[in-house]
Amino acid sequence: MAGAGLRRVLRGRRGAVAPLVADNFQRSRHRVVLNTTTLAIGLALIVLTAGFFRFYFNEVFGASFRAAQAAGGWTLMTFPVEEGVAAYARLETLRIPAGSLEAVRSAVGDRALVSATDFVIVPELSYFYDAYFSMMLDPAMLQASGFYFEFTEGNWESALPQLEAGCAVLIAPAVARKNNVGLGEELTLTGLAGPVPCVVAGIGQPFVGASLIGSAAREQFLVGESFALFVSPRAGRDPGGLERDLERLAAEHGLYVLSLGRLTALQTQAFDQIPALFSGLLLLAVLTAALGVINTTVLSVTERRHEFWQLRALGATRGQITAIVVGEAALVGLTGAVLGLLAGAGIVIVLATVYGGNAMGVGKYEPWPAALRSLPVALQTGMVGLLAAPVVCAVAAWAAGRSAAADVGNANSS
Repeated sequence: MAGAGLRRVLRGRRGAVAPLVADNFQRSRHRVVLNTTTLAIGLALIVLTAGFFRFYFNEVFGASFRAAQAAGGWTLMTFPVEEGVAAYARLETLRIPAGSLEAVRSAVGDRALVSATDFVIVPELSYFYDAYFSMMLDPAMLQASGFYFEFTEGNWESALPQLEAGCAVLIAPAVARKNNVGLGEELTLTGLAGPVPCVVAGIGQPFVGASLIGSAAREQFLVGESFALFVSPRAGRDPGGLERDLERLAAEHGLYVLSLGRLTALQTQAFDQIPALFSGLLLLAVLTAALGVINTTVLSVTERRHEFWQLRALGATRGQITAIVVGEAALVGLTGAVLGLLAGAGIVIVLATVYGGNAMGVGKYEPWPAALRSLPVALQTGMVGLLAAPVVCAVAAWAAGRSAAADVGNANSS
């Protein structure tokens, strides 16, 4: 079908090269299908992944990040996040020094709430994959922060006593469905010493998709010091003076202070680099597909040697023979790129409109506006493939085309 359509499009062009390219594209269907399908699948997956990341960051996690920036606060950790990967090279431990929590609470007094922040891997609570982390915080901090959890089932009045009394969790709808539990029901988790019965205190949208466990159950999941401290200022207090005190305390205890607004800004910057990252991966996928084009082009040239002799006998030049071979490869690359772009962009739309934010408990989710906001990144990545694929495939086939033209020319000379 594609070959017939191309034949009609190229029929009006001068010379015989373009129609012959379309004819051969239609004739060698098994090779064309193999090459175009391989290329299309690779490009579609990369286009989909780029759109998927933008969709999740902006539409699913975006509201939580914006709420975190508005809430303010600081996190204290053992390494400077702003230095990026370089900070990990000097990192000795992720755990804060003993006594840091008490020291910070004593220094800030009633100006802010201070809570230890822990991360724990609980397969039953993981959302994206079995090793996705869950967070453990003080219940009062969870409520006061205003951004860690947004209820779709339950509320703080009923959840807070459960979180303070023992093992209770706040989870996304997808996690509830995964474990077949509802609000107020028991959910058995994997703890340090074996099964831990917990109660589902709330269902809704958690911060960055991480299920939340009340710190009252900490000893059943963790040992040792915490991984970070979170400081949430009370309304009406001087944030500037509080930050200066935190920086002084952090220096004394070997910690680093980072505002929540700055932390979310760094995360936003990292996600803004996604199109460039996936464009690079897409070029690698095109290069990989080009290797397949080389193989099939060489085989095709070998099988069609007599055909090329006939074309030369009818007056075709060496350049025209080369153009036929290169044109076929470029056409394969273009077709695969178009199919990959359409498939990847289509799946992004399906993801945003059908799957949407419901699994994460996103409130007031609008499917089509979310899809249209996520689509440009997918299309941007796909356009790189659309431009690169035919060029790379044509360059990959050029040597085989030149060789075929030279062989035919030598045979005719002799």
